[in-house]
Amino acid sequence: MMKNQELQNLVQLEIKNRESVSDIIGMNMMKRVLFELEHLEKNPQFQLTYSRILVDSCDFNNDLVHKLLEYAYFINKRK
Repeated sequence: MMKNQELQNLVQLEIKNRESVSDIIGMNMMKRVLFELEHLEKNPQFQLTYSRILVDSCDFNNDLVHKLLEYAYFINKRK
């Protein structure tokens, strides 16, 4: 299981990658994920909601998506 900060770093890289190919929708989606991870780091009671966004609009062959969904599942189950 990856740590929050490790996921934040991967999401920041994904944002940069999406900027370079002008994927505005994907970039904004990843910015939302980053926002939630940052808030969770500050407030452990923060409720992650990004998993619904990823399930509805992402490619499940993407390793980052799998890591993010696994992390959200773990955090939500822990509460």
